[in-house]
Amino acid sequence: MKRIYLLEELHKSGLLPKLFSLKNAKTIIVFGSSIKGDWYKESDIDLFIYGDIDEFDKSVYELKLKRHIELHIFENKNELEKVKTGLIKNVINGYIIKGQIQDIAEVA
Repeated sequence: MKRIYLLEELHKSGLLPKLFSLKNAKTIIVFGSSIKGDWYKESDIDLFIYGDIDEFDKSVYELKLKRHIELHIFENKNELEKVKTGLIKNVINGYIIKGQIQDIAEVA
């Protein structure tokens, strides 16, 4: 239930539509406690982004959601290959907003 509630809040805030519209972001995944359902009011929102998001201002959505948004941005495959396996596995278990899990799964 907490997962559904959070996703509804992300949609109502405009965050999900904004993330989906980012042209240079190939894959975007919400992961961590927010998707596992074990988050609290103070929990941050973890976003994995494969690609470029120059046109995204997270502060707008942090104000609306009253939560910190932690961005994990990897612009290319070389950067992605340096990510620790534990983080990648956590991301793979997240909620895909845009793209395909195959874009990052081969690195894990």
